[in-house]
Amino acid sequence: MKKYLALLATFFFCCTSEIESPDSILQRYPELMETYSSSDTSNPSITSSSKIKSSGSVSASSSSSEEDDDEVSSSSRASSSSRASSPSAASSSSRTSSPSTASSSSRASSPSATSSSSNIPLTPSNCPVSTTGPVSYYGKLKASGKNIVGSKTGSTPVQVRGVSLFWSNTGWGGDKFFTETTVNAMVDCWKAEVIRVPMGHSIPGTRQYSGSYLADKAKNMARVELAIDAAIAKDVYVIIDWHSHSANIDPDNAIEFFTAMAQKYGSKDHVIFEIYNEPKCAGGADKDWCGDYYETDWTTWPQIKTYAEKIIPVIRNNGGANSLILVGTPYFSAAVASANGNYLTDPNVGYVFHFYAQSHKMNDGAPPGWSRTYSDGVTTVLNAGKPVFVTEYGTTNADGGGGSNYNSHDASSSNAWHTFMDANKISSCAWSVNDKKEGSAFFGTGSTFNMSSWDNTSTMTASGQYIFNKLRTYANSAPWRSGSNPTPNPGTSSNSGGGASSNSGGLVCDYGPVTIYGGGCFEISDASDCDLEWGTVKSSCP
Repeated sequence: MKKYLALLATFFFCCTSEIESPDSILQRYPELMETYSSSDTSNPSITSSSKIKSSGSVSASSSSSEEDDDEVSSSSRASSSSRASSPSAASSSSRTSSPSTASSSSRASSPSATSSSSNIPLTPSNCPVSTTGPVSYYGKLKASGKNIVGSKTGSTPVQVRGVSLFWSNTGWGGDKFFTETTVNAMVDCWKAEVIRVPMGHSIPGTRQYSGSYLADKAKNMARVELAIDAAIAKDVYVIIDWHSHSANIDPDNAIEFFTAMAQKYGSKDHVIFEIYNEPKCAGGADKDWCGDYYETDWTTWPQIKTYAEKIIPVIRNNGGANSLILVGTPYFSAAVASANGNYLTDPNVGYVFHFYAQSHKMNDGAPPGWSRTYSDGVTTVLNAGKPVFVTEYGTTNADGGGGSNYNSHDASSSNAWHTFMDANKISSCAWSVNDKKEGSAFFGTGSTFNMSSWDNTSTMTASGQYIFNKLRTYANSAPWRSGSNPTPNPGTSSNSGGGASSNSGGLVCDYGPVTIYGGGCFEISDASDCDLEWGTVKSSCP
């Protein structure tokens, strides 16, 4: 009887609120059932926070204390991250905002559909729609010495650039951007080649717990999977990010999450796993600045490594045997050289580095010893033959550009970092796709973003304009966009248009004639290096 009443309620909802498509209403049937159930006194656990408003959006509970905590955190971070006497650290730990909702997850490949939370086209009408992306060209990414390479393009270093969504937490404001519309706009308008999808995680009792994976698992999973599916549909890379400051003291939930993600997405060439966003305070302490003593105040690299050695096999054994896995490093992932001399044994791992350009100049002293600069720390890892991936960076102060640091966008320092990353073929994602009033939020101008003016720079912060223009400029020279075949490094051979290439006795992987989608013939050291979905192992190139 309840189902019939709920369907009847669906009909009336359809007729009395904003016009929505039948598919949209059917996709929101579980929410309507939850709403009906909330009136049932036999189920006291469901509160008014899940009721459907007349506007068609789901009201998520958000206490004023959450936002107050965020302001306290931001101001405290601003004072501690300026750290003239003690060093700076990159962080996005507490950037929260107003409540919102997530869209349904079943339409990533349907560009003609509309978002279930509003009547917004999934494909921005003012941006050319891409029909193919970097994944068809490069293939699955993997670590190869200090570089990241593609399974279809031999040992030529691959560098991809893109954006990061905000924390997935329900009611934090950034959750409304976990939609097909957003992903399509970032790919088509902003020219992103990789989308980072952060699953917000924190332990109970911390500021990041509210609305996170542990507090609201079903909705977080739905919105994260929606964004992942949308990125795959656009043929770009997607980083599945366990966005946590305390992952190492709660490995069981990370195991649960990555088991599910690897089983569902591990075989996809598009997918990269980031198992720890920004390790922070020892024991999961909820502080803005953990203290001055690395060994006692901060989560150390040996502790991170122990955690990684638990999570990596979970991914490898559940479908991600060949997936690139990224591991965060101490001090908000600003101390990447902490891993030097004690690297993980898994060969397909990259090491995470984060910077916020105004706080972390290339030549500033870096933690934990402060005698090595930030750029030297990255170079140390590269010189050890290990790849570095900048999964998050900002152009502002390390607090995200909140409060008095709103106008802290630093183009000069950002340019220096981009020059450095380009010279070393380091891939990156910019923080963040959000409209919170802070400098690092692309649309954080103080007005609620209309979810349609994606390429209108007047809707962007200085940081947003900088990233928008930077990505579009990079797109002009991206090999996969022009169809040009990357020139392999010495030791590889390539068939660039049908000509023969020699191989003295080894194996090659032949991907066929070079086209805009990829192709070519490359020497390989082992048959497992060939992506058999697209290529064929042979003794020589044609």
